[in-house]
Amino acid sequence: MLTVKSFFMEMLGENTYLLHDETKQAVLIDCGVLHPQEKQAITDYVTAHQLQITQAWQTHGHFDHIFGCQWAYETFGVSPILHPADEHRYLHAGEELQLFLHQRVEIPVPSLAAYLADGQMLSFGNHDFEVIATPGHTPGGVCFYCASEKVLITGDSLFEGSIGRCDLPEGDMDTLVQSLQTRVMTLPDDVRIYPGHGRSSTIGHERTSNPYLIS
Repeated sequence: MLTVKSFFMEMLGENTYLLHDETKQAVLIDCGVLHPQEKQAITDYVTAHQLQITQAWQTHGHFDHIFGCQWAYETFGVSPILHPADEHRYLHAGEELQLFLHQRVEIPVPSLAAYLADGQMLSFGNHDFEVIATPGHTPGGVCFYCASEKVLITGDSLFEGSIGRCDLPEGDMDTLVQSLQTRVMTLPDDVRIYPGHGRSSTIGHERTSNPYLIS
């Protein structure tokens, strides 16, 4: 059985996810931890459930989703995997953060462990996930889909009632909407989505209520 544990990050309300199953293996997705209490919350959960974090996955490379990558590497020994189209963004996230803070902030990150590709299958424990490319929010944006558990980690591509913003560098709304319509809205209605910000939802709910996706 797959467990999806969400951790709320104070800066921009980012959701960091820890997925694990009965094997005690776990994967950390979009590690945006920044403050000591956020790091402690994840460490305490891992310890309490006797988990072994074996992988780190990134839905995209924006700064609020990678703040904790260096910490995760130092604490758990995992380096993230990311779509190559977002590698530059990952390596230079401080430059985009400057758009918000109006000052340069360096964000240390470990070297990537590998690159993601559309259609690639990722496995941990007893579960398999398909990488679904959903460019638009960023060129390298992806979702992670577990068909057996009907779980979709959507990052900033799809939210409850909305989609990811496309006004940041290299964002493109038309591309994002097309990505979601052709790659995500084709999934079953009862697939539960876990977004990078906000509450979870279902494909069926978004199909009938999301103003960006109603055809």
